[in-house]
Amino acid sequence: MRDLDARETGTLAPLLLALVLFGFFPMPLLDVINPHVTDLMSDVGVTDSPPTVTGSVDSHGGTP
Repeated sequence: MRDLDARETGTLAPLLLALVLFGFFPMPLLDVINPHVTDLMSDVGVTDSPPTVTGSVDSHGGTP
C-alpha cells in the first residue's frame, strides 16, 4: 500500500517546488509583499525604526 496516491503527489509536488524555489530565491515573493506591508504599516501608524547597533569598536577599527 502506497502512502501517497497520484492526486496527492500532484498536489504536493508544486507546493514543495515553490517552497524550495522561494527558499533559494525569496526576492520575487518579497517584492510583491513589501509594498503592501508598507501600506499597512502607514495605515496603522507604525513606523519602522532604524536598527540599533550594540557593541564597541576597538582603536584599530575592528570589533573585539
